[in-house]
Amino acid sequence: MTPEERFTKIENAIHALTETQARHDTQIGGLITQVEKQNAGIEKQNAGIEKQNGGIRDLIVVIRTLMDAVSKLGETVAELGEAQKHTDEKLNALMDTVDRILRKGNAREG
Repeated sequence: MTPEERFTKIENAIHALTETQARHDTQIGGLITQVEKQNAGIEKQNAGIEKQNGGIRDLIVVIRTLMDAVSKLGETVAELGEAQKHTDEKLNALMDTVDRILRKGNAREG
C-alpha cells in the first residue's frame, strides 16, 4: 500500500469517526433534552405532591377537631340520657301522686 493510499484510508477513517461522533453528539443532546424535560415534570409533580401533603395535614387537623367534638357530644348525650332518666322518674312519681289524689277525691264523692 502506497503512502497516499494509507493517507486516504486514514483520512476516510477519521471522516467516518467524525460523522459517527456527530451523530452520537446529536443523540446525546436529544437524550439530555428529554432528561431535562423529565426532571422538570418530576419537579412539577413534587410540587403538586407537597401541596397535597399540606392539604392532607390540614384535613388531619380538621378530623382530630371533629373527633374531639364527637367525643364531647357523646358525653353530653350520655349526660342528657341520665338527666332524662331522672326526669322520667320524677314525672312518674308526680303522676302517681296526682293519681292517688284523684282517687281519694273520687272516693269521697262516691
